[in-house]
Amino acid sequence: MGNRIKDVLNQKINDSQGEDYKVQVKTTSIKQSKQSSLSMSVFKSITPIVLKVMSKTTTTEEFAHELKDIITSIAANIEAQSKNLGRISGGLTEDETWIYRRIFAISAKEQGRQSKIQSQFILALLTNTESADKLINMTGIDKGKIQTLITQINSYNRYQERDNFFSTVNSSIISSANKVQNELSHIQFFSEKESALSLIHGAISVTAETLYRRQSDLPNSEQKQMLRKSCMNHATSIIVECVKQIAKSYDNNIRPTDFDEFDEILDKKVSFCTRAIDKTTSSLVNVIWGLENSHKASEILQASLTGTNVSTALNNIEILTELASVSSNENGSDNVQAKRYAALLNDLSFIVEYSIENTSFVTSIDREQAMAFAKHSYYNAFKNPLKYLHKSDADLSIKHLKMCNNIAIYLLSEQSEFNNVMNNNGLMPEDIQAFRRSKTIAFKASANNPLSARQFIVPSIAELTSVLFETQRFNWGINTAYLAPKLGSMLMDATNKLYLTNKESTTCSSTSMFRSSLESASYLLRSLWRTKSTETLESSNRSYAMGKISEKECHKVIEKFHIEYLNKVDELTYNSRLLKGCIDDIYNASDNFDYQATVSPN
Repeated sequence: MGNRIKDVLNQKINDSQGEDYKVQVKTTSIKQSKQSSLSMSVFKSITPIVLKVMSKTTTTEEFAHELKDIITSIAANIEAQSKNLGRISGGLTEDETWIYRRIFAISAKEQGRQSKIQSQFILALLTNTESADKLINMTGIDKGKIQTLITQINSYNRYQERDNFFSTVNSSIISSANKVQNELSHIQFFSEKESALSLIHGAISVTAETLYRRQSDLPNSEQKQMLRKSCMNHATSIIVECVKQIAKSYDNNIRPTDFDEFDEILDKKVSFCTRAIDKTTSSLVNVIWGLENSHKASEILQASLTGTNVSTALNNIEILTELASVSSNENGSDNVQAKRYAALLNDLSFIVEYSIENTSFVTSIDREQAMAFAKHSYYNAFKNPLKYLHKSDADLSIKHLKMCNNIAIYLLSEQSEFNNVMNNNGLMPEDIQAFRRSKTIAFKASANNPLSARQFIVPSIAELTSVLFETQRFNWGINTAYLAPKLGSMLMDATNKLYLTNKESTTCSSTSMFRSSLESASYLLRSLWRTKSTETLESSNRSYAMGKISEKECHKVIEKFHIEYLNKVDELTYNSRLLKGCIDDIYNASDNFDYQATVSPN
């Protein structure tokens, strides 16, 4: 009997030790997860800053000094902004330790925007107090509308969708190939063009995996997937920036006799950059981890001055900080920049709401989730073209913004192509028919699921509208209404081609693949339009005032642009396949590669 009692006691002791061990493992795992996600967050935010410093400095000493100053400034800003956040949020709870990593990410973006728009002004936009209202009212901003808009935008997250193409590395491959193609097109490699492309793709692939291996201590598979995407995006930025800096010393003409030297310099520069990112990330993780562990709850908790919780307030601050890049240090006085920022916010708020109302002519937005999706789609498509136009001081008018959206809605609706008002303003029936044929082909992926139609129509309205915005700065004197269906057909045809390319490489949802393809096609079209119009403005003595271009020359301009755009789309699909091949080769060989020792692109 005694033996049985002894056995039971021993079992109890063993069980309790086992439970302690399980608790210890669980606690360690949670801590590891928090540190790993912090490391990932810091890495994503610090990479653009390291690249910015690299572009401004010429020696290692200058680089280290400049980077140290920026990091010191950001560290001081974290402390100041955490106090500001506590003040406008009515205090912080003991669980809100994560605010420091979020504030760091926002502060890092603030460093990158080079704007005189003060963070206090951004906080005033979100704070409902008499003094804040007085400051914002002086700029003419409708604060209530801005608060509502950005809160609704933040309520939608495309990465939470099922079978989402945006969450795959393949979507990053498309955007990386797009970046390489657009930002390095001015560099001449002569007969070594294919070798240079192969070198650049290889460098991106190896650098992406190198960065991933240095940050990959993540227990969650979804985190790992997003880290791979992030590493891919940042590796592309690193290689593109390094190539641009090196090419500048060759006057952007790298001849065959220079190619081996170029290869060697790129290898050293990329190695230096990745080490700098690695060491800076490690140091900042320690600083922020210390802040999180020493965090204490506010002694008194009061009602929030923003009317939102802390998480939403930070998300809103991040959006407003990003939009503040419409102004830079070269853009005049603080007052001028504040007015430009105010004009951007008002235009964005107006055209998003106007587009939502207009959308009812094409599809219904009858649920809260659908409304968040639509507002996010419109905001995401409109923000960059409008930022560019405001920054370049283009003569923007609400009338033009409304016209662009009206035309996009009309083209994507089922209304008759024979419409006297539209036809008399330049929208020709045969061009409308041609656009709708292209749209039908591009939309064929939604044929099996009528419920997904909204996810095709709304982004299409958004991207076509944004393309028409781009024509506001310069359009060779061609009527926007006349251009619209022609540019729309180009956009839909390119979207379909990219969709078919994406479909070969993944089994994700057709809606997310379509939207990703549409965004890539739109970005490519807008970039080319911006490039060609800038070239014309800088080099041509010809006057292209509105109405002073013949129909024959009008056709000639559009056809020439169409051919160049088709070539760009073909080039993008080709480069995407090449880059995907490099990525696949690196992933397959990754277990046998010493990433800590080298980042050689060869």
